[in-house]
Amino acid sequence: MPLPVPRALRMLAVAVVLATALTGLRATSPVDAKPIEGYPDYQPQTSCSPRPKPGTVMLSEHLIRKYKGTGSLGISRACSGSGVSEHKEGRAFDWALDARSGRDRGYARDFLSRIRSTDRWGNRNALARRMGIMYVIWNDHMWSASTGYRKRDYLHGSCKKLENCSATLRHRDHMHISLSRAAARAETSWYVKRSTPKPASEPAATPPAAPEPEPDTSRDEKPDSGTKKRRPKLPDGILDLRSKPYRAIRVPVDGGTVETRFKLREGVTYSLTAAGLYGYGDPHKVGDAVCTWSKGDRAWVPQPPRRAKRRFGRLALSVNGELLFGEACRGSHTYRTHITPTKDQPLRLRLLSRGESPKGRLTVVVGRKRARVGSALPTYPPLAPAPTATERRKGYGLIAETVSVPAADAGGTYTVGSVRPGVTYRVTVSGAVRLGGGVRSNGQCLSIGGSWYRHASVDRRVPGQDHGDLYVNGAPFVGRGSSGCASSTRTTDFTPESPGRMRLDLWDPLARDDNSGELRVQVQRLTPIPTPTAPSAERPRKRRTEWQQPRDRFEVNPRSKTGTLSTIRLRKGVQAQIIVRGRYTSTGVSADATCVRTAAGWTQTVPDVVGQDPLNVWVDDQPVKWRALGPGDGCSSEYRYTTRFTPARNGPIRVSVFDLDHRDNKGILEVKVLREPR
Repeated sequence: MPLPVPRALRMLAVAVVLATALTGLRATSPVDAKPIEGYPDYQPQTSCSPRPKPGTVMLSEHLIRKYKGTGSLGISRACSGSGVSEHKEGRAFDWALDARSGRDRGYARDFLSRIRSTDRWGNRNALARRMGIMYVIWNDHMWSASTGYRKRDYLHGSCKKLENCSATLRHRDHMHISLSRAAARAETSWYVKRSTPKPASEPAATPPAAPEPEPDTSRDEKPDSGTKKRRPKLPDGILDLRSKPYRAIRVPVDGGTVETRFKLREGVTYSLTAAGLYGYGDPHKVGDAVCTWSKGDRAWVPQPPRRAKRRFGRLALSVNGELLFGEACRGSHTYRTHITPTKDQPLRLRLLSRGESPKGRLTVVVGRKRARVGSALPTYPPLAPAPTATERRKGYGLIAETVSVPAADAGGTYTVGSVRPGVTYRVTVSGAVRLGGGVRSNGQCLSIGGSWYRHASVDRRVPGQDHGDLYVNGAPFVGRGSSGCASSTRTTDFTPESPGRMRLDLWDPLARDDNSGELRVQVQRLTPIPTPTAPSAERPRKRRTEWQQPRDRFEVNPRSKTGTLSTIRLRKGVQAQIIVRGRYTSTGVSADATCVRTAAGWTQTVPDVVGQDPLNVWVDDQPVKWRALGPGDGCSSEYRYTTRFTPARNGPIRVSVFDLDHRDNKGILEVKVLREPR
């Protein structure tokens, strides 16, 4: 039965609308849209290309623009710097945030919440995956793709304790963000969406959701998201190196055997890499997978001496009962070989050791034949070399001085006074400092584990070095003590070869963030100071005024080595009264005719080992006994003193300041000479 015309027209209109809608859907279908990425693998630096990559730049500019008032602490890092870092490939960004700022902590919470949120298609950590973020470090915590961006505690490898770690190493003054190589190239979906303009005539398409991959809970590299073809299943228990090219095993150093849960496959060639260091007693008893340190030979040797072997064992790593790594010692303490099993079998690893309270561990990495396994091996901080004293600083003559040498200071400490070649000084060191990790130093010996050692190293890589020593002008301090290393003070005599202020350094080859305390170093001149001389004798002339005048007044400049000659002439054996008034400074020390100002106040006693008392006023070629005038007990509060002087020759008298170096003296002394009546 034919439909009525109006009804037919209505159905035709509906069909046209549906066709148009379907056509529109096909036109805006996201056939070219990039699906969400899986969790990025861990991709450590393998080359050095520090130029900032486009994706890193886009992300840094986005964060600085979105979070007002923040900035950048840089993307690139020089190739010459130590360690492995994505900064050296231009794919890590240090975002300037301050953990002490409430605003910046809020910014960090917002950013971390955004990248870890689930999108409307059910994809967890969606933004972090689209941005290709491998890991984030901020304020003592880390969020990495390998753990599904779960928050966990973080401690930098250079820090032994969190409280002794710097704000930068704790990432409290910046947030570190590392990207995968694809993200750094701006090839993941977040960057593609921002860099590709959308056609004005078509609405933006929504990318389809990808299946949610389960993140690998290990800290190592992870396989790609589930886009590859399914591989054939390996036999039960066989080590699978198709997604990850190696597997790391930790081997204890107490002699116990580690047997792997996986098996190596018959006929397949694997690489074996062993690395690490351990101690098995005193600080010089150190070994690696193949060699041990010989204190007598001062070298690494492939086998311990017979006596040590009987006591501690063979001290080598065995693999399935064999010593596969040879007997050639390597300075890197890393050894590599290959193994081809004749049957399916696990690895049995054991350090042949009977060490006394051994410390440390070895790492063995089994991988593909040509696998690069550097990222799985132990890393160590750089070591500072022994101090030197190439720089010479000028100063004034040193007589006696005490200097504090802080353990945390790596720049050296200088005396105020200057030493001179050929002059002997006594150097006395007292006190002890802490170098971190329970290690103490008194400037000559190290205390490790509660025992003192005359020669010891704080790093197992260099057991032959003598750390914790105080260096005097670039040479290690070797002192004498009443009870060896346990002495509270140690003394030596030192004769410099060149002039200048004495440099004092404490050798700690590791970071000084956890160092505390200071050594006190007293330096005293032993070689006598040249004394003033008397003027030449003259023949008395009764008719000359200077032989008759009753008194004389003149000034003495402490900067003058020779002092000042009087105008008045005195006869031999005839007593005169001399009055001196005033004070002056020498190397920052205040003094007058006979007293100096110390921390305890004015005193006539100056600590000295030469048997001389510098900074006194001498008359002719001899010291005199000054008596205080005005208030004061031995030292005058008015800086006035008098003495009775009997000349040993006819002529003028010389009044001068007895000092080693007059160049830094400042002030004026007033002198009055009164002729005594005969």
